[in-house]
Amino acid sequence: MGKDWPQEDYAPAAGGEITTQNIKSSVSLAWKAELKAGRQLIRGIARSPHAAIAKVEWSVNGGQTWQVATLVEPNLKYAWTRFEFEWDAPVGQQTIMTRATDQAGNIQPKEQPFNMEGYLFNSVYPHPVFVVGE
Repeated sequence: MGKDWPQEDYAPAAGGEITTQNIKSSVSLAWKAELKAGRQLIRGIARSPHAAIAKVEWSVNGGQTWQVATLVEPNLKYAWTRFEFEWDAPVGQQTIMTRATDQAGNIQPKEQPFNMEGYLFNSVYPHPVFVVGE
């Protein structure tokens, strides 16, 4: 299903059942959201099929540095966990990235092996945001 997608590791890509998802996170903003410059409370969700979420980190500089978001209770195994962080949004085109880590040590990957159907996509994904002046 793609030269980088090892079928022996991901047999569901050949048509079998997918019974377990994977760790993932996402901000709760419209795609290409428009925000006002200044202090913004950004919210999102994360989940893992293996354990409760241990932390969610966020980056606005392409992953060069990461900051820890606040997890919002309840934080239960198998359930979506809410998170939030405050961001001092500068004017212009910006990108927010988030990555989750669960209590079993699983970390949302930076890159995803390519497969034609997009099975189990969970890589850290840049979310575009346009910030306008106040």
